[in-house]
Amino acid sequence: MPFIKRILVPTDFSEPAKNALRYAGLLAKLTQAEVKVLHVFNVPVVDPYMPGDTLELLMQEVKSASETRMQELLAEFPGLSGETLHGFVIDDITRYAEEWNADLIVIGTTGATGAAGAIFGSNASGVLSQSPIKVLSIPASYTEHKAPKRICYASDFTGREELPFQIFVDISRAWNTQLAVLHVLSDEPVFTSEKAEDIYKRLAATAHFDQMSFDEISSNDVTAAIETYVQATNVDILGMAVHRRNLLERIFSKSKTRIIAHHAKIPLLSIKKG
Repeated sequence: MPFIKRILVPTDFSEPAKNALRYAGLLAKLTQAEVKVLHVFNVPVVDPYMPGDTLELLMQEVKSASETRMQELLAEFPGLSGETLHGFVIDDITRYAEEWNADLIVIGTTGATGAAGAIFGSNASGVLSQSPIKVLSIPASYTEHKAPKRICYASDFTGREELPFQIFVDISRAWNTQLAVLHVLSDEPVFTSEKAEDIYKRLAATAHFDQMSFDEISSNDVTAAIETYVQATNVDILGMAVHRRNLLERIFSKSKTRIIAHHAKIPLLSIKKG
């Protein structure tokens, strides 16, 4: 049974969203997964004294326009299913993904400012930080649309590592990719080099996956080290496990950091840790 059976792609019908949908379709072919497109709309109320019937009419107009655009999108991407619903973007994408039993959420970003400049603005950052389901963000500039061959899981080896490690192994196995596990060793490391490698060996022994390697880089600039490694080793997807919500928000809020600069180039796969 394939590890990834259902892929949910939120959309606002923009070009970055379509780009993400194309990549999701490519990934779906690797495991014969089902792809569903979701558009969450709401009606901004600029006048708190707006009559109820006027608000209802406005709601119907927005709903009708959303459904029309969804049908046009599905005509452009045959073989997919889609749904529109009224609600709050972050909450309802997350809720729908869980209720639909999605294995992966694929979302498009502009790449220029990371998640803060994503197709849903700050809402995309909320999806990334709140969703218990794996989230793959696709920069608008990433248009190669080729099957991934190499995934890099960058880990600091803190917290409970067993689950995220196994998830990246399972994804690599499902997509038939190599998996590089990267640890950046700074002057004040959480673990020594020997300890980090021992953790990797212990986890690898139970993974039973021979397309996997462990690499370590010494650097006080973790984001620069990751960027350099990814570029030098032809990584197709950068993976991270986030165990504190504010960590991911902090990464994406700093648009000038190197990790964001690189995020604008290749997909980023984030999962929850502990």
